[in-house]
Amino acid sequence: MVAGGAGGAFDRGVSTKRIDTLGDLVRHAAGAVVAVTCRGCARGTVRYAASDLAGFYGAWRRLGSLRFRCDNCGSSDAAVVFERPNQLAAPARPQPLDAKNQG
Repeated sequence: MVAGGAGGAFDRGVSTKRIDTLGDLVRHAAGAVVAVTCRGCARGTVRYAASDLAGFYGAWRRLGSLRFRCDNCGSSDAAVVFERPNQLAAPARPQPLDAKNQG
């Protein structure tokens, strides 16, 4: 995870290419998610698909220029983190049914 507010490139562990824009993130880190947490009220983390943000803001938009405003407190002070799909928690594995307890 790399903080986006510093304006640095997201170039560790994804590929050998430098990722500076939303378009780069979508192209080189398929399925990437932008996680935003309000520092003002710590309401919780909201996650956006990078492809959705690229469609809204434009693929040319630099990652360090993304700004978000909290719906809860109105603060624009947010922690922005870029996550790859393998950093997200894996869903729980289904458990087999116990045939004895089925009736």
